[in-house]
Amino acid sequence: MSKLSKTIFAILLLTTFVSALHAAALKNVAICDDQDGWPPYLQYQLENGQRTGKLEGYTLDVVKLIFDKHGIKFDLTMLPWKRCLQSVEAGRHAMLLNAMLTPERSELYLTTKPFYSLTGVYVYLSGGPVPKITKPSDLGNYRVCGLYGYDYQPFGLGKDQVDQAAHSFEQVIKKMEYKRCELLIGHYEIMGQRSMIAGLSIFENPSFSFAKIPQLPPVPFVMLISRKKPEAQVLMDLLDDGLSKFLNSAEDKRLKSKWGIPAE
Repeated sequence: MSKLSKTIFAILLLTTFVSALHAAALKNVAICDDQDGWPPYLQYQLENGQRTGKLEGYTLDVVKLIFDKHGIKFDLTMLPWKRCLQSVEAGRHAMLLNAMLTPERSELYLTTKPFYSLTGVYVYLSGGPVPKITKPSDLGNYRVCGLYGYDYQPFGLGKDQVDQAAHSFEQVIKKMEYKRCELLIGHYEIMGQRSMIAGLSIFENPSFSFAKIPQLPPVPFVMLISRKKPEAQVLMDLLDDGLSKFLNSAEDKRLKSKWGIPAE
């Protein structure tokens, strides 16, 4: 064997060894996500109208399907949203399941391919003046409320333009009712299931009105993977490959139907 052949063989052997180590690290993946839930993509099972400790949802089903094919186990911890983001960035958790794709996050984390998108809407109190919103930047003419730690950059608003003192959806609704905010912004598919007031979703409650944000394209969502993990690229490639095979398949359509998600 020539010197060059020996060098190439050594590199291939080392690459195989490193890949094996990374694959072994994937046998039990530490995942976190928002403790407030992200229904119907990730939510708590209910018993007599009360949350249980069990989790369910579309994204959870998708990850289970992909990981099961590779014999990978995972632990899912629900944390305050900002703490989860920080934990994945620092490498304490390997990934999180549901996040808006933004330029800043693409720098801080590895991101999977988008696997669903959501519709931006604004909510306001019924009976009052109807907001004049013809484009996303018009939102900045009003006192806008959102949730602590969330990124509203895709809505065209800076951090100083959104009151994010509320730590839960219930709290932000109260701020609306007390007229501390004129608008609540978020995603139609999530907000409709996130809080039930007197048995009604916010979109069915006569106290509130809503409208789609004009000229705002659907916002893509991805999984975020910690760049601090040596197996990060292997994990992202595995997830991207699984998503490529899964999206728009018969199984995908079945799961979307199961969770009440319109097929895209």
